[in-house]
Amino acid sequence: MDKWIIVLAGVPFFLLVALWLLWVFPYMFLMLRSGLGDAKHIAKLDKVFGFEESKMADSLSFGRGSRFISYSMKYPRLKGENKLTSRKEHLTMLISSAFAYSSAILFVLGGGFKIFSLDG
Repeated sequence: MDKWIIVLAGVPFFLLVALWLLWVFPYMFLMLRSGLGDAKHIAKLDKVFGFEESKMADSLSFGRGSRFISYSMKYPRLKGENKLTSRKEHLTMLISSAFAYSSAILFVLGGGFKIFSLDG
């Protein structure tokens, strides 16, 4: 019985890790492209999410990359009111959002295992 509990608890963890491993490189590419690339890549998201042009003091690469991360975290809550034009962009932001949340969950779980020494 105890083995089934461990297996059932491991399935969601495995799915989180699988999502993380599948999307880590595309997510990093999107973040670096919006941060280090041309400003047009983040400008579209700025327009969709209502970022004010007067706050462009963080137009350096770190500020633009962090805005991409915050947009990917906020996207599920704001997708109803802010529509991206293409289905591809919508799907990309949904997967990016799932990656960002899975990264946060894995970070918290890893910290919990480290703090409470649950690694065996």
